[in-house]
Amino acid sequence: GVAHLADRASHSLSGGERQLVALAAVLVMEPALVVFDEPTTQLDLRNRNRVRDAIAGLPHDALVVSHDLELLEDFDRVVVVRDGLVAADDRPGAALRWYREHCS
Repeated sequence: GVAHLADRASHSLSGGERQLVALAAVLVMEPALVVFDEPTTQLDLRNRNRVRDAIAGLPHDALVVSHDLELLEDFDRVVVVRDGLVAADDRPGAALRWYREHCS
């Protein structure tokens, strides 16, 4: 969904557009594992949802580091790291509940 940006110079893209183009560049390589670091930062709601759907549609595992708790709600597993240690490792509901109770 970023083909319309192909003729634009990278410096003219918004932060969100740059993020989407970077994601497309990684996915076209068909890696065995993709690591996402705050993939929804700088994205408006529409593009945030596009990234969420792209992650959900990956045919393989992805590791996502994010403070966007809503993004994590549909994942199979959520690991909460606090002070460099694993504080919770569970299904999203339980892990995010722990995060909200202890880290908010």
